[in-house]
Amino acid sequence: MVELADEHTEKSIIREIKNAVEVYEPRVDINSLGVSINMAPDQNSAEVTVVFKIINTGELVEFTTVLSRLR
Repeated sequence: MVELADEHTEKSIIREIKNAVEVYEPRVDINSLGVSINMAPDQNSAEVTVVFKIINTGELVEFTTVLSRLR
């Protein structure tokens, strides 16, 4: 995250996360996958929440983490 955070950056992060889950996590029901981002450009970070359903159990999982620039 070295460029200025804008709507394009947010959409790009969401697209990359969805793609990574679809390719590398076969246990996730892709139709239930949701990604939301709370950008904090002043802090060079973004809080990302990923919500998905596990296929075998039907369990709904919510995972939140902060992506930030390292110096």
